[in-house]
Amino acid sequence: MEHLSRVKPDELILKLDINMLYTLIYFEMNYRDSALSVADSFKHFLKSNNKLSEEIKVNHLNFLKFLISIINLKENHIDLFKVQKLRKEINDYSYLIRKSWLLKS
Repeated sequence: MEHLSRVKPDELILKLDINMLYTLIYFEMNYRDSALSVADSFKHFLKSNNKLSEEIKVNHLNFLKFLISIINLKENHIDLFKVQKLRKEINDYSYLIRKSWLLKS
């Protein structure tokens, strides 16, 4: 993460990748509050950016929606029925970046 913080991205796609990496790293390290904070900032960045295509926005916003759902499920004592329902929802989405990662989480 130290190396990521030193990168000064000029390219929009690079900014997307860096935001995604921060979100994934915080989640994997079980830093729930940081993961949710970065996810929220990332959502605002996506929604306010008019240079991104709608498809890119939707793919990333869907990912963040499901990631937040996973974080909340983990915090509220995992309910097997809710996990199965969430997995089905993830599988059913066409526009979703990192679908396989979400299914493993």
